[in-house]
Amino acid sequence: MERPVSIVNRSAAPAICGRQRPPSAEASVTMRKNSKQAAFLAAEAEEIIARFLPEGTWPQRRTVEKFLASGQLEHVLVLYNRAMLLDAKEPSCPWNFSGFLRRVGLNEMALAFVERAIVVATEIGDTAWAGPGAHLAWAETALDAGQLDVALVALAKAKRLRPSGALNHSIQRMLKEIARKSQDAHPADSLAGKLRAISA
Repeated sequence: MERPVSIVNRSAAPAICGRQRPPSAEASVTMRKNSKQAAFLAAEAEEIIARFLPEGTWPQRRTVEKFLASGQLEHVLVLYNRAMLLDAKEPSCPWNFSGFLRRVGLNEMALAFVERAIVVATEIGDTAWAGPGAHLAWAETALDAGQLDVALVALAKAKRLRPSGALNHSIQRMLKEIARKSQDAHPADSLAGKLRAISA
């Protein structure tokens, strides 16, 4: 579930009494410049990736091995890291980076970046990047990384955001997969029990 790179300028000005303070003219120019530079870096990373991994496909193992052997992974990591530092309030950068990491099988790293994208989106009130679909992607990434409890938390948040509808089919499918992988018929109940034990 990769989304296209779409770096958008967002104000990172500190809040005053719950409201966003308008940035000074100088700060506004710096933020626009940083946002443009971040977009350029992310686009450069995507160009490197596209040379090895066609967009929208899950690469074959040999293709991934060829990419990893090329030494380009480190370059992509640096480019995305710099982009995220320049435009820390833009969720698309960690989101796209997470999608790339999943495609090359670095699921534990992908999990950290999909979580970062959702946290950033939540902080800035961007429901497109922090909605139920994003939480399902978080759960899928957690499953791929073998983090079953994290997947359950992501599914619970997705369900809270959209309690009914087509989303429930995906949630039920993932719950069955978690139950199979954990060899626990009721993994959500087991996690709830662990969490209750903390406050006991």
